Amino acid sequence: MARNGSGTYSNPYPNFVSGTVISSSEVDANNSDVATALTQSIAVDGQSTVTASLPMNANKFTGLAVGAAATDSLNLGQAQAEAMIWCGTAGGSANAITLSPTPAITAYAAGQRFVWMASGSVNTGATTVAISGLSAIALQDNGAALVAGNHAASKMFLGILNTTSTMQIMQVQSSGTDPLIISSLTVSGTSLLTGVTTHGDDVVSDTDSTDDLGTTSVRWANLFVDGITATDQITATGFTGTLDGILGSGAAAAASVTTLTTSGIASIDDTTDTTSGTTGSIHTDGGVGVAKALYVGTTSKLIGVTTHGGNVVSDADSTDDLGTTTVRWANLFVDAITATDQITATGFTGTLDGIIGNVTPAAGTFTTGSFSGTTSHADNVKSIWGTGNDLEIFNDGTNSTIRTTTANPLVVKTAGFQLVNAAFNQFGLKFDEGNAVDLYFAGVSKFITQSTGATVKGILTTTGAISVDDTTDSTSGITGSIHTDGGLGVAKAASVDGVLTVGAGVTGQIKIDGGASTLARLDWQHAGVSQGFIRLYDTTGGLVIGAADSSTAHVTILESGNTTFNTGNLVIATSGKGIDFSATADGAGTDTSELLDDYEEGTWTPVIAFSTVGNSSIVLSLAVGTYVKVGALVTAHYTIRTSTFTHTTASGSLQLTGVPYSYFAGGAGQNTGNALARFGGITKANFTQVGLLIPNGGATATFSINGEGQAYTTVAAGDMPSAGTVDLTGTIVYRSV
Repeated sequence: MARNGSGTYSNPYPNFVSGTVISSSEVDANNSDVATALTQSIAVDGQSTVTASLPMNANKFTGLAVGAAATDSLNLGQAQAEAMIWCGTAGGSANAITLSPTPAITAYAAGQRFVWMASGSVNTGATTVAISGLSAIALQDNGAALVAGNHAASKMFLGILNTTSTMQIMQVQSSGTDPLIISSLTVSGTSLLTGVTTHGDDVVSDTDSTDDLGTTSVRWANLFVDGITATDQITATGFTGTLDGILGSGAAAAASVTTLTTSGIASIDDTTDTTSGTTGSIHTDGGVGVAKALYVGTTSKLIGVTTHGGNVVSDADSTDDLGTTTVRWANLFVDAITATDQITATGFTGTLDGIIGNVTPAAGTFTTGSFSGTTSHADNVKSIWGTGNDLEIFNDGTNSTIRTTTANPLVVKTAGFQLVNAAFNQFGLKFDEGNAVDLYFAGVSKFITQSTGATVKGILTTTGAISVDDTTDSTSGITGSIHTDGGLGVAKAASVDGVLTVGAGVTGQIKIDGGASTLARLDWQHAGVSQGFIRLYDTTGGLVIGAADSSTAHVTILESGNTTFNTGNLVIATSGKGIDFSATADGAGTDTSELLDDYEEGTWTPVIAFSTVGNSSIVLSLAVGTYVKVGALVTAHYTIRTSTFTHTTASGSLQLTGVPYSYFAGGAGQNTGNALARFGGITKANFTQVGLLIPNGGATATFSINGEGQAYTTVAAGDMPSAGTVDLTGTIVYRSV
C-alpha cells in the first residue's frame, strides 16, 4: 500500500500481539510495503530522483549551495550578487575578447546580460566577443560596430544581447574619474554639466557660424588649444606666444606683436647691407634661430663662437672644403669620421671604430698594427674577415660564435689544437700533429683515432642507426664488417639480409632466452606482420609451432620423438606424395612401393542392368553405396532394392555400374570380397554364392554365382525372375587404377 496519497503511511497489517504466532506472510507483506515506501522516498545521499512536482506548502529550501552549472538551482545570495553575469577580466585579444561567466552558458539568447572588466588593451576597430567558448558575435554601440577606443582599457562594461548574434555595450563608471562614453546624445533644452567633461571626439555646432562658446556676460575662464583657425578678426587685450594665421586684417596696428611666427614666407624687400650687429635689412638685439637652411649670397663672417643645432652640409658633393691648404682649423673635435677616400695624418691615437680603406684598398694597409690595450666589441658587433665578409667572429650576448658565411670550410692550420673548459682543468678535444685526435667526457678520454681506425673507451650509444658500408663477408668470429671479442647485445629486432652463420665450422649455437617467466620463442614475419612462431615446449624440452597471434600449439614435437597435430590435419599438398614406410622391414614378397599416398571416404550410386538391355524395366527404390580408399585399396559397399524388375527380351549378364574407382589394369579381373543376393526364382541349382567380377581397368562389375562342386558362371537374364523385387547387398574389395 505504501503511502495513502496524502503522505500518511500505515502498515497493511496491525501490530502483532505478544504471545501469538506471527505469520510469515504478514511480516513479509509489511516489509514489502515498507520497502515500497522507502523506494518512493527521496534518499538523502542523492541515489533517487524526484519523479513529480513537490508542493512546498509555503516552506522554502535552505542551505542551497552556489549553483555551478546551468542545470543547478540558484540560491538567493548568488542572485543578489548577480554572480552569474559577472565575467571578471575579459580574455582574448583587443578586437576579439572572450568572457567566462560562472556557470558557463550553453547558447546565446536575446536579453542575456553580462558585466566585465576590459583588459589592458584598447580596441582598434570593430570588436567581437565569444562567451563560454561559443561562437564569436559582434559588439555594437547603439546598433553600430565599435570604433577605435570604444572598448577602453581596464574599464567596466555592461553588455546585453539584443539578438543571438549581436551585443549592445555601454561603459559603466567605476570611479569618479572614469569618463561616460555616449555615442549619441540629444538634449532639447538647457543642460548643466558640473564636473569636468572629457570629449573623445570633436565638439561641432549643428549650424555654421550661428552658435557661440559662452556669452558676452558668461565667458570661459581660459581656452587651452593647440591651434585656432579664424575666418574673422581675433580681438584680445593682449597676445603672448606664437601667432599662426591672420594678423591685423582689420587694422595695421594689430601687426605689432611680441612674437611672430608665420607658416608662410616673410619677405623683406629692403636691400640695406649689414656692417655690424645693428645694421642691415633685419637686425635683432637677441639671437637668430633658423630651423632650416640659411642662404647667404655673399661672404658671411661670424665673429665669436658659432653653435650649430643641425648639420653643416655642403651645397655640392665632393666640392667644398673646411679650411684651405694655407688657412687650417686648429683642431677638429668630432665623435666620428666617415671618409670615402684616404685619410692622411702624421699619426693616430685612440680607438679605431669603422671601416678603413672602404674605397681605396691601399688605405687599409698597415705597416705595423700595434694595440697596447684591449679591443672591445659590444654584443652582436662582428669582426669580419675576407673580401666577401667570409668569416665572422662575434658574441650575441649569450654565445660566442666563429662562423663562415660561405660554403667553404673553416680551416685551422696549427701543429696542435686543444679545447678545454673555462677552468682550464678538463680537456674536451686534443689534437697533436701526426698523432691521434682525442675526444673527452668530463676530462676522461673516450674516443681516440688511430692509424687503423678508432678506439671507443666505454659503451658506444646512438639514438640513430649505425651504418657500416664495408661489404666484407664474415667467415669466422674475427672477420666481416663488424666483429667483437665479446658478446653482442641487441635490445630490439635485428635483421640479417644474408645468411646467419653460427659457429663457422666449429661448434656453435643460437640461444633464445625467454627469461624466468617467458617461454623462448622464435617468430617469423612477412611485411612486418607476424605470421607464426616456433617455441620451446615449457617442461618437456620439445618444440611447438603456433599461429601468429596465439599461444596455442598447432604442432608439438616432443623430446621423445612423437609429433602431435593439436588443431589441424597432416595435409599432403602434392599428388603422389604421402607417408613413406621404406624404413620398415620388407616382407617375403617383392616390394614395389612403401609410400602411403592416399586416403579417401565417400559415397557412390550403385546401378544394375543387363549387358543387353532389351525391354527390361528396372526401377530402384533403394540404391546406397559407400567406399573407403586407403592407398590403392578400395573397399566399396552397396545395397540395392528394386520396386520394379521385369524383362522378356533382355539378354546377357547382370551387371553393377557406378563403382567409385576403376579396377587395377594389371589385376586378375576378380574382386576379393563377397556379395550377398536374394533372388526369387533362380533356376540354377546348387549355386549358393554370389560374387562380382571387374575386368582389368574397368569400372563395371559382372555378377557371378557358384556353389559346392559348381564352377563360377555369370548371372544371365534367364536366371532372373521377370517380376517382383530383387535385393542385392555386398562388399567389393579391389585395387584401383
